[in-house]
Parts: sequence; C-alpha cells; structure tokens
Amino acid sequence: YLHQFKQKRHPAEFFMILGSGDGKKNTIGQYSSSALFRRNGNYFVIDPPAEILSILGRQGIDPLRVNVILTHLHGDHDPGVARLAAWFEDIQADLPHEQRQALPVLTHPVTLHNYFYRHGSRFQPGIALHPFPTFIETGWTDHMNLTFSVAVRFRSGRQVLWTGDRSGKDIPDNAPVPQHIREQINFSHLRKSPDVVIADVGGGIHPSIAEVDQKFSSARRVYVH
Repeated sequence: YLHQFKQKRHPAEFFMILGSGDGKKNTIGQYSSSALFRRNGNYFVIDPPAEILSILGRQGIDPLRVNVILTHLHGDHDPGVARLAAWFEDIQADLPHEQRQALPVLTHPVTLHNYFYRHGSRFQPGIALHPFPTFIETGWTDHMNLTFSVAVRFRSGRQVLWTGDRSGKDIPDNAPVPQHIREQINFSHLRKSPDVVIADVGGGIHPSIAEVDQKFSSARRVYVH
C-alpha cells in the first residue's frame, strides 16, 4: 500500500492547518476545523476531517504513523476518525489479530466511550486510547459538550495553542466552578504563554475575533471556523 503514500521529507517539527470547520446542519461532515503537526518524529492530527486519507496521501505520510487527537464529538470535528479506523482495518485484514496495529486516539475516555455509543462499536477493537505526551497540555472549555483545547510545546521553545470550540468568555469569579477547571477554561493553567493561537471563532457558542484579540494580544493569531 505504500505506493499511495510516497514518503516526503518533512521538517522535524511543524504545525499545519488542514481546514476550517462549519457547524451548520447542512454542511456537517463536509468541513472540519483540523490540524496536522509533527513532534518527536511522530505525526498528530487534531480532529481529522472526512478527507484525511487524501490529505495524508498528498503529504506523503503513512496513516499507520498518525496519532489522532479528538477534542469533542461534533460533526465538524470528528468525521475522519471512522475513515482512519476503517482504513486501518482494511489494510491489515490479512494479518493475524495479534499483529494488527490499532489506531491511536488521544482524548478523554468518556469521549471515546460516547463515540462508540454514537457511531456503533464496529471499530472499537481497532482503536486504542493513548495518553497525551508531556509536550501537549490540554484544558477543558465551556462548549456544548465535553471539549478540550490543545497546546503543543515544540523543541524550539515555541508553543501553539489550538483553542478548540469554546464560548470565548472567561468564567466569572462568582460562578460555581472548581478552580482547576476555571483556570483551564481561562487558559491560565498553561505553563507558557502561547506564541501562536489558532482559534475557532464565530457567533453564539464561539468567541468573536475581538475577544480572541483581547485575550491573546501578544500572540500571533489565526482564525478558523
């Protein structure tokens, strides 16, 4: 199968935006806010889009080398997980079960459990829950469901923050929210201020560009969604 994924030389570290999502009902599953990055020789894709296999093919990346980060279960963030899981299953169909490689997914255990509940358990044997490496910090956001942000620290010292879906509002001091959750939602838990912020923006349950500009005025800002 490797002829489909002719290896290309990539920088030792990079962060690439793959797409900008659209949560409208008539386009869910077609567009995804997603990103691909490399760190420590490993490839990670955040919220893989439905066309993830084509993207990896164009980039010359073997899907068997990819780790999935799933921030939450919305149709404009999770459609590529099933595509990758099906590919893993098909490409290894002739191997004994003990030799097959599972698709590594980094997320909250409850998120993965809910994914199988929502989409069926067909791919459950071929997906493995992996822990987050130490160079990735996550934090809960105040989105509609269980959602987290992703901050990646590179060897260069630079940090890229993928804010994920959130309302954009900091939690008021008088709100009945545990302190550690409040810090994550407000991004004050990060050990380093981000150098680059990639933010999902929009109306309603997403922050405005003005809110992101105010909160991360010292960082380079990129807007998706």
